[in-house]
Amino acid sequence: MPHRPGSPAVKRHTGKAAVAWLAALLVLLVLYSAFCEWQVTAAATGLCYTDARALPHNRVGLLLGTGRLNRYGDPNPYYYRRVDAAAQLYRLHKIDTVLISGNHTGAYNEPAMMRVDLQRRGVPEGVIVEDGKGYSTIQSISRARQVFRLHRFTVISQRFHNERALYMARDYGLDCVAYDCGNYQSGGFSAIRMVMRERLSRLKAVTLHFFSKM
Repeated sequence: MPHRPGSPAVKRHTGKAAVAWLAALLVLLVLYSAFCEWQVTAAATGLCYTDARALPHNRVGLLLGTGRLNRYGDPNPYYYRRVDAAAQLYRLHKIDTVLISGNHTGAYNEPAMMRVDLQRRGVPEGVIVEDGKGYSTIQSISRARQVFRLHRFTVISQRFHNERALYMARDYGLDCVAYDCGNYQSGGFSAIRMVMRERLSRLKAVTLHFFSKM
């Protein structure tokens, strides 16, 4: 005899089906996230350098912007490591020009901040170019190609960021390498938040890539 709609048996069956569908969706999401991770990492294989002296020379270094201070108002280690790295590459003649691409919104100006600190580290003002419309990594890469007409350059940031930037650069047919300026391993919730943010960014990058090919 069939169960009446709304009966306990029907509710149990519906609940089990919903749980099964949710579990299947979670498994698919985990598998897709792992696929995105593999895609981004594979695109950067052999193109990320940690030894500045082994890095090939490029005319332009694309310094990806970030703020001096983190969300808690403390000095941002990622910022200072990127600026230090760009200055080091210039001193070693690995790059001739620094293109700073970051967020310039109102009084907040990442490229201007980085310019000041690069000059303090001995980089001449005349070899520094600012792009205040690099609001995201994809915009920094696309503008390097479309606005500044670059086909080959060195990306300067942390390893996780460089891998994603190189993945995007490949979509634009760019011949790029990257210099890993060193990660800062924060602890606790900040570390978890950073990892989750990067995983979501990679998922978004790969998804947009596939949609752009449709």
